Amino acid sequence: MKPTYVLFTCDVECSIGNSGTFGHPIFRPWPVDVWMWGRLGNSSQEWGVGRLMDQLDQRGMKGTFYLSALERHFHGDEPLEAVARGIEDRGHETGVHVHCA
Repeated sequence: MKPTYVLFTCDVECSIGNSGTFGHPIFRPWPVDVWMWGRLGNSSQEWGVGRLMDQLDQRGMKGTFYLSALERHFHGDEPLEAVARGIEDRGHETGVHVHCA
């Protein structure tokens, strides 16, 4: 039987807008803990990147998680560095995801 190959990638970002919508309040980015990690105040379970990595790890798989470069504009370097480190520390891969204007 031939092996099955799977490619899993995920865009990791906090905003549903793009570089042309920074000023519009509806496109204001959500906090990193909520949107990227999926840490919600009413749940003890994590629903974001950590959960996706859990699911992949349980199946012996690794994923590539593309972090949005635009998030630096809103959140600075530290929160994004923590997300990247959290992903890479678990043996998954990070990349850079950008939106074109």
